[in-house]
Amino acid sequence: GVFLDERAGQVKRVAGLDISDIQVRLARRRLADRVAAGSAEIVKGDALALPWNDEAFSAATCMGSMEYISDPTVALLEMRRVLRPGGRLVISYGMDASQSDFVRQMERWGIPNPSEEEARKLVEDAGFSLVSVQYLEGDYPVRFISGVKPE
Repeated sequence: GVFLDERAGQVKRVAGLDISDIQVRLARRRLADRVAAGSAEIVKGDALALPWNDEAFSAATCMGSMEYISDPTVALLEMRRVLRPGGRLVISYGMDASQSDFVRQMERWGIPNPSEEEARKLVEDAGFSLVSVQYLEGDYPVRFISGVKPE
């Protein structure tokens, strides 16, 4: 709910999904006013089977979760399905490999950290165009990948 609360305040409707009961409760609490007004929906679910209709959204995001999804390809195809033509996807997926200490820790924990090329290809193979990669600077330079669903 943090991302929806901080970054999506200007949009008419938001929806969020998490597989964790705790995270769903926290998001609903954080967005309680919007949920009560009907402009926010927070559901428990799996990114491999999004509970929304085809072409329901103009934008989709996945922040801090791609590394933990059992089949990122299926999740990306689901995100593409729920996007309208011309809709934009933004995901965080992987870390800058120059952050070797943190990347080594991820590897020890079994958390995937695809290369920039692998991550870009995954998004392109899911049918997104205009794919770009950027990094958020800071202690943990997260990789952000964006793409557009073709018209």
